[in-house]
Amino acid sequence: MRTLTKELALSSPATPYDAYDRGLRLTPRRHGWAVEDAQRKQIARLGDNERASRFCREFNEPKRDTTMESIIEQSPPKSDHSAIKDGGKRHYQELKELGDCYAAVGDGDSARACYLEAAELVPSGPEPHVGLGTVALQAGNVHAARAAFEQALQRDDKCADAYGGLAMVFQQQQAYEEALDMYLRCLELEGDNLVALLGLFQTSCQMGTFAKVIHYLELYLNQHPGDTSVLFCLATLYAREGQLSKAGDILLNVLALEPDKTEAGQLLAEVQDAIARGV
Repeated sequence: MRTLTKELALSSPATPYDAYDRGLRLTPRRHGWAVEDAQRKQIARLGDNERASRFCREFNEPKRDTTMESIIEQSPPKSDHSAIKDGGKRHYQELKELGDCYAAVGDGDSARACYLEAAELVPSGPEPHVGLGTVALQAGNVHAARAAFEQALQRDDKCADAYGGLAMVFQQQQAYEEALDMYLRCLELEGDNLVALLGLFQTSCQMGTFAKVIHYLELYLNQHPGDTSVLFCLATLYAREGQLSKAGDILLNVLALEPDKTEAGQLLAEVQDAIARGV
């Protein structure tokens, strides 16, 4: 019984970014943590490169007058941030979105330039700093990433993405207690943040504590009952906690939704064997 669950914990990706790269079936969420409106904050930047590339090309077509040069030229004077009206706010939003798309296709320098310009247009906005932190984290510069996420929190202490970003920084530094705390603070603000849930699951596996992550996985599944990735995570934790009947029921549900999910079938066989032996 412990063999497969131990292997799952040991093979867990180091961060939510690594997990997405390894093809876990994460349902895209919104503005950047995951690819519809979800393409804008963080993890979704790694998910739909073709769509992001197309958006970047369309965004920069001269006929739309939305090139970086035109955006900057049409921006209000930097000395008059308080006077930014609808046009300036639109440029701010366009710069953020363009930065997100550059980040999605791996062009960190262009993404950084867009985020910096957006930060100058609206100094009080946390989003460009979240973007800068994300680019730094993707580049492996955890110190710059942490500074950027902390800048975002100085502007908005309820910025869930900034807490999630800090959690990933701490997780990469193997500061698991701090990572756990940041993931929990993120989830208190956005209970259905899938990337934070995945990070919390990984961190819990690394620490060997599961009660809090089980609670948040259950809350998420109340809203998203068909998410097989989260269902499988919850079944794994129930199995590790000895709640074999609950684990088995969830795994049967996973296989009903996704019959080819091999790891679910393997874990179900172990769970059923453990139940039969009265473990």
